[in-house]
Amino acid sequence: PQEAVPDIKQESVLVLNGGGAKGSAGEVMALLKKEGYEKVSLGNTTKDYTGVVVYFASQKENMADEIKKLLLKRYPSATSRGAMENDKETMARSEERRV
Repeated sequence: PQEAVPDIKQESVLVLNGGGAKGSAGEVMALLKKEGYEKVSLGNTTKDYTGVVVYFASQKENMADEIKKLLLKRYPSATSRGAMENDKETMARSEERRV
């Protein structure tokens, strides 16, 4: 029997504003929800970040790639990278997006 493929839109996504314009995280959250992502929450980072980055937890690279594809339409320089082990902000949940 074929194994069920998990629906990535059911995964939890945390959108964090890390130095972007006020309301940036809310714009991204609205975009993800419009695309069918149901478990999206938002907040702010404690540090400043530059650029648009999708951080992903171990074995969540496919999900990060799908989110990055969506973000590239609005943010052409968006990138993705694995969560940094010693950085609680990038490890907070399965996915993180910094504006």
